[in-house]
Amino acid sequence: MPIFSTTVVPQWSWEMILVALAVVLLAATIRHYWKHQQGLLDQIEQTNLLLDSTAEGIYALDLEGNCIFCNSACLTLLGYDDTSELLGKNLHELIHHSRADASLYPAEACKVCHAYTHDQKVHFENEVFWRRDGSPFPTEYWSFPLRRGETVIGAVVSFLDITERKRAEQKLRAINQELDAFAHTISHDLRTPITGVIGYAELLLENHGQALNDEGRKYLETISRQGEKMAMIMEDLLELATVGHIELPLAAVNVDNLLSEVLLTLSDEISRSALDVEVTPLPWIRVPQTQLIQVFENLLGNALRYAGPQAGPIEVSGSRQGDKVSYLISDHGQGIPESERARIFEAFYRGSSGKARQGSGIGLATVQKICGLYGGQVLVEETPGGGATFRVELHDPPPSSPHEEP
Repeated sequence: MPIFSTTVVPQWSWEMILVALAVVLLAATIRHYWKHQQGLLDQIEQTNLLLDSTAEGIYALDLEGNCIFCNSACLTLLGYDDTSELLGKNLHELIHHSRADASLYPAEACKVCHAYTHDQKVHFENEVFWRRDGSPFPTEYWSFPLRRGETVIGAVVSFLDITERKRAEQKLRAINQELDAFAHTISHDLRTPITGVIGYAELLLENHGQALNDEGRKYLETISRQGEKMAMIMEDLLELATVGHIELPLAAVNVDNLLSEVLLTLSDEISRSALDVEVTPLPWIRVPQTQLIQVFENLLGNALRYAGPQAGPIEVSGSRQGDKVSYLISDHGQGIPESERARIFEAFYRGSSGKARQGSGIGLATVQKICGLYGGQVLVEETPGGGATFRVELHDPPPSSPHEEP
């Protein structure tokens, strides 16, 4: 007899089907959740890897000033071994409690804390942090408010140990002081013998010139002329050496009045050049008058001497854009070849247009040094239509009072 087998197919109710679907959906949701969580963990790991790979120390603070994050560089720079030694600690009390002179630095005055107490971005480089062993180091730091949406919840701080930079700056200052002293000594010590050479050459020419032939008188005239050139170089070198930072004046300088005095000083040169000087109203600025005079005398003197008789008018203008004040001195002469513009601010360098004319080659170096003292620079560019334009840019915060400048 044939043997028959039967398969019993369970009967699924709607309730069982719904439960099965719910289980499938729950399993898919769990898989998606864990995949999303793994993605977040990967992102966190990558972020931590990036933060731990930076040379800057980075830490975060809550609104109480307690550390809630620090990277590896932060631990290394501060001399700690593990994050547990900083997390939860008040970092102002731990690393920023005193100034460089060891005087107490109150938390209320701390610039780092201003990021979350005053909602300010802060950048500072004249303070110190204190290591675990109690030694200070000069630091440059940036402190930014830490926000959740529009709410400030703390601060993020990044910092550097700038010990080597400070040492290099100190060494550079010492070298510059030695060079300035050397230039001052050489200029001063050579002035007297050069004056004697010029004087005796002129005296010999005046009293005994008739006894000399034309060639002999020409030699004496050459001695006198070269001596005067050397004296001028010594004076310019002395001026360059003695240019130094002077405290900013409390009140802004009326540059229009100052330039009028400069033009009066240069009146003989202006007459000989037969060039007109056109001046538009100039912005006032808080820079010492003596050094502004040097800037304008050098640049206007160069324009009068080197631009040529067809270079007029010489134009002086200026403008202010926020903290930057610019002054332009333009001529319409032969200009300065582009290949020479990178070198004309070097001491003693004289371009092709200046070799045939009297000058020491120090004036533009002096202008550049003065501009650098006050956070600025001097640039040269071509005047539209031909010629040279010198642009002096200086840093100067706008006047705090509307009455300080008309």
